[in-house]
Amino acid sequence: MYHYDDNICLSQQLLNELERYIKISHHTWISVSQFEDFWDYKYNISPEEVANSAGYTDLRKFIHSSGRFAIYGTSEHENFYISLASVFPHCLNYAPKPYKRNKRRLIKKKVHKSSQANSTPHLTIHEIKSVEDFQAALREIIEMKITQNPTVSLTIEVVSNQFYQSYKKPIRVVIKNLCPQLKLIDLLRTIPDIEVNQVDQKWKISLSKPVRKSSV
Repeated sequence: MYHYDDNICLSQQLLNELERYIKISHHTWISVSQFEDFWDYKYNISPEEVANSAGYTDLRKFIHSSGRFAIYGTSEHENFYISLASVFPHCLNYAPKPYKRNKRRLIKKKVHKSSQANSTPHLTIHEIKSVEDFQAALREIIEMKITQNPTVSLTIEVVSNQFYQSYKKPIRVVIKNLCPQLKLIDLLRTIPDIEVNQVDQKWKISLSKPVRKSSV
């Protein structure tokens, strides 16, 4: 099992895993699709989501901004190859090898993006000007996610990703502006009926009371 403390740690973990993956692959270039399949299988969260939560519009920009990697682009922005910046420009002497993506992974990625798009409209987007506004927004996200998947454990990462998708701001930025003295876990614990517990070295979120269904 793998432990994430917050989005900063998770984004740094992704970069570290990417560097390690390139080194053990024994290839000068690796396809981003190849790494996405590895990461998604290991952590059950897409690299794109991690990049979004860190405040970047896409994975390519996030990886490039670290300064640790060289990017080999193709005609499609989302399809690119990655090498270590430490071997640049030597890596240009070697052409990337095409990577044939696992069809199941590709289908899973498309379904995941579709489910994200379908889930967002259920939220009422609030203007966040205070800690109380922030708490209300987080509570609504948690209630929505638990209602959608009552049998699936809700993690800090899922809440952070949904917050970014809905409000277009990294959750850590809002925390820094409104309550810099608190961590996300501490803030969640201040919200009534929200419980945060560590299970198998991962923080899990639940409701102490069932979500009330709106009457028709």
